[in-house]
Amino acid sequence: MTELTDQQIEDLTRRMTKVSPHYKSNLDAGLTYLGQLISHDIVPATTKDSASRHVTPALNLDSFYGDISLDNLKHNPGSSPYLDDHCHGYFYLDDCTNCDFKRVDKNGKHIAIIPEQRNDQHIMIAQLQVFWLNFHNYLLKNELVTDALQARKVVTLVFQLIVIEEFLRELLTRDVFEYCFRQNHQYDLTEMSESIPDFFSYASFRFGHSMPRTFYELKMIPKDAEHNFIPSHVFKPVPLMDLFSSGKKICIEKKIDWSMFFTSGHDDIFCQKSFAINTHITGIGIKEDINIAEHVVSGNLKVARAVKLPTGIEMATKILEKLPSCSHHHIQLITDQDFASTELGQVGIGIKELPLWPYILLEAELQSKNRTTGHGGRHLAGLGSILNASVLKRSMMAAQFSVFKQGQYDFDDVIERLGKFGEKYQDVDNSAKQLTMMTLITMMKSGENDAH
Repeated sequence: MTELTDQQIEDLTRRMTKVSPHYKSNLDAGLTYLGQLISHDIVPATTKDSASRHVTPALNLDSFYGDISLDNLKHNPGSSPYLDDHCHGYFYLDDCTNCDFKRVDKNGKHIAIIPEQRNDQHIMIAQLQVFWLNFHNYLLKNELVTDALQARKVVTLVFQLIVIEEFLRELLTRDVFEYCFRQNHQYDLTEMSESIPDFFSYASFRFGHSMPRTFYELKMIPKDAEHNFIPSHVFKPVPLMDLFSSGKKICIEKKIDWSMFFTSGHDDIFCQKSFAINTHITGIGIKEDINIAEHVVSGNLKVARAVKLPTGIEMATKILEKLPSCSHHHIQLITDQDFASTELGQVGIGIKELPLWPYILLEAELQSKNRTTGHGGRHLAGLGSILNASVLKRSMMAAQFSVFKQGQYDFDDVIERLGKFGEKYQDVDNSAKQLTMMTLITMMKSGENDAH
């Protein structure tokens, strides 16, 4: 294994954060932050000030529910500091805005009452978690479940469905997605242990660092009675750096309209798209005179060196040796010639020395330029797809409530296991066989209207 010197890391960082055109993908902007929710549930915090709980590799949504036992969740939900025993186990939320957590004042900050404090570092991550907590409450309020334990089961299964049918379906190559989630095969790269593999935590799942936009529009422009947009109500885009919000209340003016972040599948004219998956980590800006992009890139490269991750070529070669011959076409190694023609190829290192994280970004970038397989930075290429699919599939299989049954995933079977909510979903959309965020949002809004 070849380790980069400090100077090579500095040179590579400079190339990856060099000002360049932003290439938008066709990926919904919300997927960037859904990925962070997934990461915060199964990947331990890398800084001491962010560590707040014991993190397991199973996608159990412990970052939402904490460490309450299943028995207490059913019979004594009030034993959890996050649930209201007097309301059958509803999550505590801010009553005024319904877009924020319950908070306590501590040392001049408004600390969120949640198990995972990393989910309060950014407004979009915070409100995305609030959305799922509202979904839990919606299930109880509409009597689609009988208690908080059943609510957790449904929330966990639906979350995993969306991870597969929206997040991974969009981000993986078609070959890898079909292999794992339609043909129910598995890449046996690593055994599930007490923690997520380092290659996932420090490299493969950090592809999202290239995806944040520089600005976001949080709300849709309102319409008048004739459905014409009202110009005087145009909302100004909010800079990404203004959305970091640790220890701050979320005001109603920053309540997010999720139709601006997730497509309905047929009318996504207003849905913002993320930046492409590539080697340009430039969407993140400056904060308190610190270049956050440079800090992120340099930090990623140094931690990968510290834990002695294999390089991209080493990891790809190792996997090719393990793959059955029928799936060898899932990975195409980057050649020295291809590497030399890229921005990163000017750093003074060869493709064999390129660390795993930038290698995964580069293979996606190169594939997006390929006229045959080009996808506009819409998804990962072969190596990144295989690494992330392998870990996330095992993470879902290890969950106490899992969409997998004896290692097999079947969408219809999961919908049937969702009980009354599954029946409601089939009434709304029984032909799509794909549960998406916008489907869920529409169903919850319909439930609110029915209640009134």
